[in-house]
Amino acid sequence: MSLHQPPEFLPTPGKPAIPWTQWHRLFKNYLLASGSDAHPPARRKALLLHCLGVEGQRLYYALPEEKSSTPPTEGKEGSGTSDEYDAAVATLDAYFTSKTNVVVERHRFGQRTQLPGETATAHENFPAEGQTASQKAARLFRTCEEILLQDTDYTPRIRGYMRDANLNWPLPSASIDVFYSMVYVNQIFNWPSLLDFRVGFVRNNVFQLAGLRANEEAHRRYFQTLFDSYGTGSEEGVTYEFTSDVETELLQKLAEIHEEPGVYLIDEFGRNVTLRNVTQRLLRAIRKFFNLSVEVEIPVVFTHKRYTSFLLAEVAYSEKYIELLLGWVVVQHTSRFANRQLIRNYYYDAENPEQPHRALCLETTIRLTGVALFAPMVQGIFTEQVRADQTHIVTAVRRTVFQTLARATYPWGDLDAVFHYIDRTRAEDIDARFSEYPDMESSFVKNLLDATRARHRTEGDLIGDLDPEWLRQTDFFRPLMLSDRTDYTLMPAIIGSPMYHVTAPAAVRLGTFGVEVARATVSAYKQLHLRGHQPKAWDDFDSCFSHVILNSGENQDQERRSVLAAALDVVATVLEQEGSRGAERLHDVPLSGRQLLYVAHCFTLCGHSGGKGACNVPLRHSEHFSRAFSCSQGSYMRSEDRCRAAFWGNLSARP
Repeated sequence: MSLHQPPEFLPTPGKPAIPWTQWHRLFKNYLLASGSDAHPPARRKALLLHCLGVEGQRLYYALPEEKSSTPPTEGKEGSGTSDEYDAAVATLDAYFTSKTNVVVERHRFGQRTQLPGETATAHENFPAEGQTASQKAARLFRTCEEILLQDTDYTPRIRGYMRDANLNWPLPSASIDVFYSMVYVNQIFNWPSLLDFRVGFVRNNVFQLAGLRANEEAHRRYFQTLFDSYGTGSEEGVTYEFTSDVETELLQKLAEIHEEPGVYLIDEFGRNVTLRNVTQRLLRAIRKFFNLSVEVEIPVVFTHKRYTSFLLAEVAYSEKYIELLLGWVVVQHTSRFANRQLIRNYYYDAENPEQPHRALCLETTIRLTGVALFAPMVQGIFTEQVRADQTHIVTAVRRTVFQTLARATYPWGDLDAVFHYIDRTRAEDIDARFSEYPDMESSFVKNLLDATRARHRTEGDLIGDLDPEWLRQTDFFRPLMLSDRTDYTLMPAIIGSPMYHVTAPAAVRLGTFGVEVARATVSAYKQLHLRGHQPKAWDDFDSCFSHVILNSGENQDQERRSVLAAALDVVATVLEQEGSRGAERLHDVPLSGRQLLYVAHCFTLCGHSGGKGACNVPLRHSEHFSRAFSCSQGSYMRSEDRCRAAFWGNLSARP
């Protein structure tokens, strides 16, 4: 009878699909069922190693041999030592079971938190085929996060990708075409590339500045680690001093002029003979990469004229330097996910590299997969009842702020923009929207490449293209530029706890979710001057509030607190309009509806740096707050200086 061998334990680098202890039981059952347990130890060992797979064998031969705990017995002549098989098992046991420290793993499990969009099953294994959009996004994130926790080394594969882009850092390439390298690196991998090539869109992060002289000893170690890893043991190549000089002369110059605005056609560089030749080479590189014939017209637009002029001139003057600089930029960028050692080297000044690495993984996932990571959360929470309630709150807030303007001036009743990302996330066809994305595998670098290619082929609006910068901010909304106005869109995380719960009293929902909506609406109202309107109500309130807190010495982060003060007055007005709903209370909590509003709001700030001031300062100057808590005249939370409410007159106080 012929029996199938157990699946290879570790055919490729990464985490084994089946834990070692479970796989070893499968292997022992196979030995017993096939009669191979009667083979001599040397043959059983050979069979064991064969079933490990290529990567498993590589690891085994790199490990020190462990002594078997099984006493030796007399073996057959030529069969090897009687404990040879047991010694191999002991070696593998020592390596793979040592990876699982019960105390450490229990602590780590207790520390796990759900990401935005994660379900309770997100930490389980993902199916190899037929993954949903959220599972693809979650596995992309997990394979990135696990690089720091495992012995995975993607450096050889990254070096191969760099060679595909004609980059051979720390050595110059034999045949240099830096423009083609830039296009290849940018389009295939979406790595920083000095020039960023986009159809109708240009992002700002086109290079990475290390500043090697800032801390010479630490940066020298940082450089040497990268040199050793990407140089494959060669002692030839660029030096630390050379790279430091190039950073000073080129990267820092580029950083200084990069933010200068201005949109220019590529033809404008043709007036300079040197730049004309270089721009023609750039066009040829673009045609070569995209396989375009010379008959196809390529309208190229640069958004930073000085930056581009400087870079093109440097290519014309010394292309080899720019090619080495590009390689250095790519090496630094890719070292953040190459292997555990290089990640720690990159974050050498961080006490806990896991935190910035996890943030990087989350930003990368959101940049490539949009709202997919949020799908389970939104689909589980955003019911029709929730949508109706949140629509009611948003409409009431927007009506209150824009009540003095005609709807034609600002269509405040149009909520498509407000729920833009949330609606994308709860779309019934969300998995179809990610049809270009293949199932994610166990290799992060492979997943990164696949997701980048899929992202290039997928319309951003289709998948809810999110700005990763939002993750670094505390706001739950983002400005959204429309053809007729500046509006805003709510981030999916706002619909979850503690910002919203459908069964909470109206005052609590307004003090959390409602305040964020009001802040977003007031911020949009401020932008009316860009459309030729005069936001006088805001200007008057802001002028008064700025003067009041300046006199009180509490003017830190003045603009943000002005908006927050106006937003609190907005939701206080909405609460008064709620009637009996506004009087709802929490069970066994002796606070009125108006008091609950302010307590709930300050609760959302308790974890923020500066939360005390953000809570107290606007409330000290609010007549509505002092009424709600019956603050006595002259008490700390009832300032003598208060401003008339921003958008309405019924809450007017001292002018």
